[in-house]
Amino acid sequence: MASNRHHYTFFPLPAQPHNPLSAIPAKTSAEISVTPCPHQTPVAQTSMYPFPHSPPPAPRKLTPQKRKQGYDENMLPTAFSSQALHTSPVKRNVGWSLSDLLYHLFRLRDEKNDHVQCNHQHAAAVQQFLRGRTRFTPAAIIDAWLRSADGRLVNDSPERSLMYSTVVDYKTIKSVRPALTSFAVQLARTRLCHEGRDALRATEKPSKRHLQWGDIGSSTVATASAEIQQDQPLLWNFVTSYVVQKPILSNEDIPDKQRRPVAGACTHLITTLNYAAAPRSPKARLVPAMRGLLYFATSVPFNIFGFSSRIAHTPSYSTVFNMLHTLSLHEAELTSEIGRDPTKWDILRLDNVQNYLLQRDARIGRKNVMNIGIAATYFEASDHVTTHDIVSWMDLNHFEDVLTLQWLRVLADYIPELYHLKEHVSMLYRTHVSKIPLPPKATKMHPLATSSKNETVTTELKDALIDFFSQIDSFESGEIIESTLEWWHLHWTDLSRIFETHWGDLLGRDPSTLGYGATKIGRLKPPNLKKVDFYPGAELVYLTLDVHMLDCWRLHLQMDDIFKHFQRLSATNCLPHLEDLENSARLLYRTYSNAAGIHCAFTDAESSSEWCSAAPLGSPWTSDPDCELVAKAVATKETDGTTTKPKVRAIVFMQDALVSREMAYAVAEGDVGRAYEMIKHMLFTFAGSSHSKYMIYLLETLCNLELESSEELRLEILKQSLVNVTGKAGSFCAGDFIQEYLNHMLQAIVERKGMDYGDKYVREVVARNLHHFARIKLEVKQGEGLAQWSGCHAAPETRAEVQILLEEYQRWQLHLRRPGRSYVGPDEPFSMDDFMTGFNSLHSGRLASWVTESVYYRNLCDSDHITSEPLDVEPTDTDEDDSHMTDPTELTGPLAFMTMVNGEMLLVADDPSDGLETIGDNHVEMSLDTEGDVGIDWDVDTHSDGEV
Repeated sequence: MASNRHHYTFFPLPAQPHNPLSAIPAKTSAEISVTPCPHQTPVAQTSMYPFPHSPPPAPRKLTPQKRKQGYDENMLPTAFSSQALHTSPVKRNVGWSLSDLLYHLFRLRDEKNDHVQCNHQHAAAVQQFLRGRTRFTPAAIIDAWLRSADGRLVNDSPERSLMYSTVVDYKTIKSVRPALTSFAVQLARTRLCHEGRDALRATEKPSKRHLQWGDIGSSTVATASAEIQQDQPLLWNFVTSYVVQKPILSNEDIPDKQRRPVAGACTHLITTLNYAAAPRSPKARLVPAMRGLLYFATSVPFNIFGFSSRIAHTPSYSTVFNMLHTLSLHEAELTSEIGRDPTKWDILRLDNVQNYLLQRDARIGRKNVMNIGIAATYFEASDHVTTHDIVSWMDLNHFEDVLTLQWLRVLADYIPELYHLKEHVSMLYRTHVSKIPLPPKATKMHPLATSSKNETVTTELKDALIDFFSQIDSFESGEIIESTLEWWHLHWTDLSRIFETHWGDLLGRDPSTLGYGATKIGRLKPPNLKKVDFYPGAELVYLTLDVHMLDCWRLHLQMDDIFKHFQRLSATNCLPHLEDLENSARLLYRTYSNAAGIHCAFTDAESSSEWCSAAPLGSPWTSDPDCELVAKAVATKETDGTTTKPKVRAIVFMQDALVSREMAYAVAEGDVGRAYEMIKHMLFTFAGSSHSKYMIYLLETLCNLELESSEELRLEILKQSLVNVTGKAGSFCAGDFIQEYLNHMLQAIVERKGMDYGDKYVREVVARNLHHFARIKLEVKQGEGLAQWSGCHAAPETRAEVQILLEEYQRWQLHLRRPGRSYVGPDEPFSMDDFMTGFNSLHSGRLASWVTESVYYRNLCDSDHITSEPLDVEPTDTDEDDSHMTDPTELTGPLAFMTMVNGEMLLVADDPSDGLETIGDNHVEMSLDTEGDVGIDWDVDTHSDGEV
């Protein structure tokens, strides 16, 4: 029978010094007698060699006197195995030792380095054994070799230091334990290198794929982690096992740590190693590129870039710069492509930006200047629209319904026993009083390259507009450009109007004024009542409004303490039904916060009308109990005993504050119909205030939408007034608020760099990537499991403020009828209802003057009759303090993001220079209500350490 030739791919053993077959004698020597060795008892594991059944180390010198049982590690094994070996035919006929037998049994090449030829029986036996088809597998034998006490080394053995050796070739190590451990380590090392080369190997042809902003976000690290586990499983297992400090069999064994998640930490560590190993590999540089962009977005100092680049944590600054430049060009191409699409409806929002540029090194020709520019953002109009019946002008029934819900909401927000009503009230806002709700869909936005033009100069504003439209690449003429009024500045100006109208005198004693309540709870007067900071202003107005409403509820329920009242009702399971609360809320609205209540408080303070039956009568008015405590503060009794001016002021304040907060609710929830109804109301309040320019803006807007637009066009214009940058429900905001926010980020970067808004760096590197800077700050945190930490401070509790104001209003009987009551301070002008004042002003000729002036400037009359400007036209622009043109550098207060969460409006202040970290962040717990929220080529040299 011809013998089969079998080849085995094992590492070759060292060459043998001689062939044992040549030394075989003709006749075997006498048998060797071996004394049986006593039974070896397994011993405990030692600290030096982690093998469970290893005996303790043998002493250096063993004498017969010290051997209790005659045991020696260096002696031959057991009598049975020794006899089996020495009495075997191999030993008797060939004279081989155990090592000779194993060597010739598994050797691959002979003395001439040729493949060993073995017969079929030999090959089959070896194959069965090596494939694990025998009773005792190779793994069991290797494990026995590793754990056997016979392979134990003495303490002073030179090979003890070769355990797990990465330097000495394992094939040159003689002892079994150092050889096996070194074999395992060196084999694993070879495999790790092989995995890394395969995973990070660059393609033969240069990749044409461009890195896009969509590749950077919350899923970047998770995607990289999945690729590592697929392409480098050994490295992943070793690193995770090291971090956990125990062997990891599968990902299910990785513990879920809260502070430093194991998977995230290991992913970042491995990506850093891969980037150091192959900086040009697309897979290796994705996460470092994300970290570099994050550093740039957070304005990390340049020195940190140099250090991070040296340790392969991020690319160099020059590389990040080139990446952003390419990304900006990609954004420009994308914007131009969308702008050329005839099916897209374009919306361009722009605003001025400016900062004071300080020269650090004084030289001739270098001076401090005001850096002025214009920034713009292109928004894609949504194409998901439906036709709704749009009511014209004011819907009074809706106005009453939507403001009545706030009277019900205040109970659900402040009474713990009625917290369960929050969800129902929120449902009523989304169903019963909803008008034109927008779907929670993310608005696509594309910041454009900035311009250094000045928007207050008409010619420069035209140049800036042409520049912006050319970037959209769809501009031919300005014939069909439709200008619209943005809502956040409108809302902010209305808030300033409320402060200006209702603050009162500093030394006044009228508890109905906003300033009186602010003083009692320790709030300071704003430096300029016509330009208040939005966040603290809205917080104060809405808190004061809530306390006014709670005091009215207390009077309606005829209780001294509204909180204890509902505690008693809850203890006896007698809480009022929802229908009863809704009816009471509507009655309170009509009594304390609408125009009818204002009129009745003026004229019917002592009558027996329906309004008087709903507004309880207080104690007779005699004098101000605190007048003698304040110098120059005098309380006088009205000659007309039918009027109670503080109650009138309180009703007017509640009506104005309700409209302002409903505007905030509607914007945050994305209901443009509800917001539009509040804007109609604001037309009259602005007409009765010093902010007359907004009266003109609102007249132009309302006449355009109601008289000059079709129903479909009006609906579409309204729907594009709000944007949603996250796509989440309750996270809508006005478009000009986002533009203002991006401007603050841009100003912070330009001011730090000391550049002009028209510089190439600002236009082509920073401006177009602003929204992505903000997005990756939020999404990178979410990708690392930090979404629950918003980075913002939660508003403190307001229970103390509520209790103080409730006690004050109760002590002064503010919402009770006290005919003749009045508080007059020094030089205090008594402000009446702005709505009624505005209505009378428009009715008495101001509206006619605006119509005449508008027709003249629009050139709608016959040109033969227009020889000069219209005569006898009353000037409509009397606003001395144009608050809508506020210098951005004067916006010292933080911007406030407003978002609806489970029916509750949250007001969050944030620093725009830190990015849009709070947009869509619905995990901030607050007790106060608020306003609505708000491609790179992979061939870039990421290995460069150059500087810019």
